[in-house]
Amino acid sequence: MRGEVLRLLRGPIAQTFKGLMPELANAQDPYATVLGNLELLDRAFKLFAARRDAFAAFLVDAKGAPVTEDSKRLVCGRSVNEVVAMTVRSGMRGYAEQHFGETARPAPVAISGASAEDARKAGWIAQVAAAFRQRHGRDASKAKEGDAARFYKAIRDMLDYPWQVPFFPIYVEIPVELFEKAGIGITRLDDIEKLQRLARIAGEDIGKAERVVTDPELAKEMLENNPLAVASVSKMTAPEFDKVHGALAHLDTRQKWDVFGNTLTAVLIGKDKRITKQDVYILAEHLNLLNEYAVRIVFDLRLGAEQFARLLETAIKVLGRGLFLALFGPIPFFGTDDAAAARRKSYATYVEATIKELIGTVQELVAKFQRDTPEVIPECVALVCQARRERIAFEFTRLMPEPA
Repeated sequence: MRGEVLRLLRGPIAQTFKGLMPELANAQDPYATVLGNLELLDRAFKLFAARRDAFAAFLVDAKGAPVTEDSKRLVCGRSVNEVVAMTVRSGMRGYAEQHFGETARPAPVAISGASAEDARKAGWIAQVAAAFRQRHGRDASKAKEGDAARFYKAIRDMLDYPWQVPFFPIYVEIPVELFEKAGIGITRLDDIEKLQRLARIAGEDIGKAERVVTDPELAKEMLENNPLAVASVSKMTAPEFDKVHGALAHLDTRQKWDVFGNTLTAVLIGKDKRITKQDVYILAEHLNLLNEYAVRIVFDLRLGAEQFARLLETAIKVLGRGLFLALFGPIPFFGTDDAAAARRKSYATYVEATIKELIGTVQELVAKFQRDTPEVIPECVALVCQARRERIAFEFTRLMPEPA
């Protein structure tokens, strides 16, 4: 079965890619060329997603019928998802061998259609990779024989998706011991900002978090679901952790740890004495997405958790999910330099002021209505959000970071 998949990948599928990718025009072995070059591998996956029609002859079942679901078995005996995972893993093995000096790096290739955004994203990834290298003191020039194989063994079963390919330069800077401890939690981090946050977590932070959690199985669950939870848990006392964790017990395991992974909000709800376990329970479904300004302002203005939950449910309907997350969600990633830090500060300042003004106006309207009924909050939120929607949207088009 695997042999048939490899025959197709190395033969007719590779030739199909060669016909679609100008970079492969002169390649003697297009399959090896793509696997040996990170940029080409990333481009090949994007091309497959955009031009599946070109691969229709391979996307059929044993009876020759078209297969449109990536989880269903193809005539080769594997599903699209399985073939993609195999290819991602093969690419990672080749990249690791290059990084640890076991094979030569390929000559740089000019990627057709590469944009300024692609270059900016690559620059951010390089900066995050450097942060891991600095944090853990790794020096690839001093790699020993077998380091690539040890690294690949630790990460192999955690790779499944094309979006992981651009992060290979970051993965190779992460110690094998951290992969062995955190498991799939690391490769579930699906954007640069999350990986940058992971780079700031020290080994002693993991030890502190494990001592706060106390239960080894629960600590393992934390690391495997969202290792970023370490940053908040390590700053809590055991009673603060128990307060938050107990209030989130009804959530899906992944969502529970995503709340702790929302670091500043998680620390706030753990430490703020005004916020009770019942408040956390009421807001639980929203806490993985709320920024710390929204939570703090609500309790500063004494809105109450139940009223806040109703406010959020209405705001997302009126503003739309994108604008709602821009205002109430975690502050986005702007980059790693001083200019990016200044832009992030401007964004956060606007978010804080706007949430405070919006909630304050809602409270004033509620007071004017002089009605103590459940629907009064949604009515007032709808009025305020509708009145301010265009202005808020305009400001975010100005303040938002450029897409990664």
